[in-house]
Formats: sequence, C-alpha cells, structure tokens
Amino acid sequence: MKNWWKYLIAIVLFILLMFIVSTIAYQRLVNEGSALADSQCLLVNPAIIDRKNSYIRILNITKNNGTQEEFWEEQMKYKELSKLFVRLQEIWLKQQKKYIERWDYLLFVPAQIKAAGSAQYKSRAANTAITSALAEMYDAPDINEQKKLFKIVIDETKKRNEADNEYNKLWQTPLKFDLRTRFIRVPKSTCPQENLNIPDVIDSFSTPKPIQSGPVT
Repeated sequence: MKNWWKYLIAIVLFILLMFIVSTIAYQRLVNEGSALADSQCLLVNPAIIDRKNSYIRILNITKNNGTQEEFWEEQMKYKELSKLFVRLQEIWLKQQKKYIERWDYLLFVPAQIKAAGSAQYKSRAANTAITSALAEMYDAPDINEQKKLFKIVIDETKKRNEADNEYNKLWQTPLKFDLRTRFIRVPKSTCPQENLNIPDVIDSFSTPKPIQSGPVT
C-alpha cells in the first residue's frame, strides 16, 4: 500500500478528464441546440406569423360584415399558409428528432432537459398534425372524411395540451445541481425580434408561440 497515493491521483485525474470531456460535449450540444432553435425562429416563425395574421383578417372580415368574396379569398390564403407552415415545421421536426435521439445528447444532457426536449417535440408534432388535418378539411370530399379529420384534431389537441403541461411543469421545477453549467455558455441568438412578434390569437386553429429554450431544442 506504499503507492496508494498514486492510485488516488490516477482516480482523481480520471474523474477530472471525464468531467472535461462531458463539459465539452455538453457545450457542443448547447451550441447545436441553439442553432436549431434559431432555424425554427428564422424559417418557421414567419409562416406562423403570416398564418395567424391571416386568421386575424378572417375575424376582422366577419366582424366588419365583409363580403363573401373577401371572406373566402382570405380563407383560401389561410389554407395555403397552413400547408406552408406544415411543410416547414415537418422539415424542422425531423432535424429536432434526429438531434434529441443522438447518443451524445442522450448521454451528456441532464435528464430534466431531455424530458423537456421530448415534451417540446411532442407538442410541436401534435400541433403540426392538427394544422395539417384542419387544412385538409377544406378539401375533404364528404362528411365521413371530415369526421375522420376532426377526430385527428381532437386527439392531437389532447396530446399537445398534455405535452405543453409536461413542458411547463419541467421548466417550473428548479434544475438539479450540475457543476458543468458553470462552464457552459449559451450562444447569442441570431433570430431578429420581428420573428418573435407572433400575434396572440387563442383559437383552435392557432399555433403556439415557439419555445425559446435554446439547448432543449
């Protein structure tokens, strides 16, 4: 046991090395997550904003007793904007899914943040399914097809609400102590403020405001 201190030093150095490797890996994931969050804001948010503004115009046309021609013209714009949003969000969701399922994300990201990331994905995926079904209802050939699509809306709305509740609960819970966070820096967002100014429209057709959580994304 004369050389016990050598073993102790070796253990301490090994622990330190693992901490450094884990911190570097975590920082890289934070950087990638922040870039992914920015891509949502830069590419998808404009479609969300345009779609919600179109919905507001529909409400105003109805409120101000606009003509049927004005109403249906805006309805068709709203439908096309909904389809555009679905296409863009589905592309982004594939990127997010790939990110949160990577081995390094699963290994190095804290459990609470991983759970929040999963809830975020479920919420956005459900909301995209809702929007897609609503857009398809415009062209549904018969009442049975409309009922089928409406059931999708109901089911996915329930999933979205559950995911939102889970996400909010997770982020209202203080994070467990993680020494690595003292060395982690979240990159400055490149998303312009106008892409964050999403109209506050509460209705069955609207899209929730994007979650600006950076590393979770």
